[in-house]
Amino acid sequence: MSIFKDELVNGIRLFLVLFVTVTSAAYDYYYEQEPLLLSWYLKAGNITQAQQLSQTNVGGRTSYTGYYTTDQNCGNNLFFWFVPAQNDWNSAPVLLWLNGGPGSTSLFGLFTEVGPWNHLKTSGFVNNNYTWTTDHNVLFVDQPVGTGFSFTEKDCYATNISETTNNMYTALVQFFIMFPNLQKNTFFITGESFTGHYGLELAIKIHTENQVASNLKINLIGVLIGNAVLDLGCKDASDLMYELGIVDEEQRTELKETQKQVIQAIEAKNYSKAIDLYNHRFYAGLPSEYNVLYDGNIKRVFYDYTLFVKDIRNRDSLHVGYTPFYDSNDLVNSLLQEEIAKTQIPNIEFLLQTGQYIVGFYTGQLDTIVSVSSVTCTLRGLQWSGSSQYLNATHSPWRVSGRLAGWTKTVGNLLEIAVRDAGHYAPHDQQEATLDMLKTVVSSKPGNLTPFGQ
Repeated sequence: MSIFKDELVNGIRLFLVLFVTVTSAAYDYYYEQEPLLLSWYLKAGNITQAQQLSQTNVGGRTSYTGYYTTDQNCGNNLFFWFVPAQNDWNSAPVLLWLNGGPGSTSLFGLFTEVGPWNHLKTSGFVNNNYTWTTDHNVLFVDQPVGTGFSFTEKDCYATNISETTNNMYTALVQFFIMFPNLQKNTFFITGESFTGHYGLELAIKIHTENQVASNLKINLIGVLIGNAVLDLGCKDASDLMYELGIVDEEQRTELKETQKQVIQAIEAKNYSKAIDLYNHRFYAGLPSEYNVLYDGNIKRVFYDYTLFVKDIRNRDSLHVGYTPFYDSNDLVNSLLQEEIAKTQIPNIEFLLQTGQYIVGFYTGQLDTIVSVSSVTCTLRGLQWSGSSQYLNATHSPWRVSGRLAGWTKTVGNLLEIAVRDAGHYAPHDQQEATLDMLKTVVSSKPGNLTPFGQ
């Protein structure tokens, strides 16, 4: 009996040694792999090789992942995941999708909102029947560096919006060099939240660069941004929360008083004080401020995908090598906090005044972070040729498949959309409706916007 026991113990020990050895070897293998930096291939004109090296088949769908170097001296590299359209990708519109934060990965948008599938802990990849990638090429980018899989070798983290814009534009140019067949396709900037800053600044950058570019000009048609952070002076959801019973009269008064102080700090250009005041409002007890109807388990559901992207066994197919993943990076966020307090009103006015671009904002009606009224407040304050017309325009019902999906207002190239029964992540909350919205906007041309379904 003792002999059998000794053999059993020795067998268990051997198994554990082998298990640890194999696991450690696998860990070392995946973490010794270098991230796929594609800029060198593009500079050398090896476009086909860059495409082949970055191609992957995650979830049974051909896509491309890798890095574009945006600052060689700093070793700044932005991670991208490009999902070509299933239908006629050579002529399909190109969408750039950016999540906000600042510091939030755009893989959140890919896996929980508009990508071809979700990745669930229990059942793996599940097809998204309302993905934006059926008829549109969608480029997801983790930016700025430090976000998601993007990294900097010399701690050159962005400290202002100009730096994020320049890096993103540099990556975007490389994308179109890598896929020259898409250079003349229509291009839209999409995303949500702080993309109200990222996206509008990038649109201005593209417009400016297109004026002097001799070769590659990005065919920007417009921007379509969800629950956009545009102007902190308008970012007040106190009335919404009062009407929903989340706060009482006294608390609403307190919120409004704080908002007055925020506006005063902004006018004094004391952006750090403005952000500090805004961030220290009282806690209302909601499980999630992003949608007043979300339950407490929503974070677990939203972040199941991180189990996949963080798994060392998947690093080869993602071409990320040893790079750590941050679904939300506090350092990136802290360095760009003051940018949140700066208004985007001049950029909206500029884009509208050119008459060349569609400027669209959609907002989920259940979001207390960026309420419908906060976006409306910003748009009502614009000074442009369509200002008076906008103030008198009709808020029209919008229906999808016979169901009320929300309300829209269109004046010239300006489009305002309120999405019914949705919060901060409207494409997740109302998939069919937001896909209909996207198709309507992308099928439009500046100066001739396609009407929404009545």
